[in-house]
Amino acid sequence: MVQRLGKMGRVFGRKEVRHLHHLLRGTERVVILGQGQYENKQGLIVLTNERLFFFEKSLLGQETVEEFSLKSITSLETGKKMTGERLVVHVSGNRNEIKGMIHVQADEIVRQFRKLRAEQEAPVATAAPTDDPIAQLEKLAALRDRGIISAEEFDQKKAELMERI
Repeated sequence: MVQRLGKMGRVFGRKEVRHLHHLLRGTERVVILGQGQYENKQGLIVLTNERLFFFEKSLLGQETVEEFSLKSITSLETGKKMTGERLVVHVSGNRNEIKGMIHVQADEIVRQFRKLRAEQEAPVATAAPTDDPIAQLEKLAALRDRGIISAEEFDQKKAELMERI
């Protein structure tokens, strides 16, 4: 995960990355990481499948977490300067700015956010179940590849379907 932060992020973001797993919920997976400054604190920007949050862990062990659920975010905007990018998160009429991000990180966070939103808002198709175990296996593999079901869930269903062949 640290490789995603760029050269400076690997140096300054290590303590946050090591502590990150303590902040993740059981159903949460990290989509993308960034690094920037929020309210004069340097830390990580983490986009998961459930929320976007800023996390900073100081040398004294204090931590700051500012989180925004994906559903509460009304919009994201980016800006670019020579000193880096900025990501502005709009939530319930409030404007939250993360600045000093490495170039392309803010744009990539916005792109991944939009992709997650589209997946969450897409209607779930209720197709008639098929009796063809091969077709069902292909559908399950697609769900696993998209992260909708876990590898363990896929393996369990695969074993059930293989018994029917």
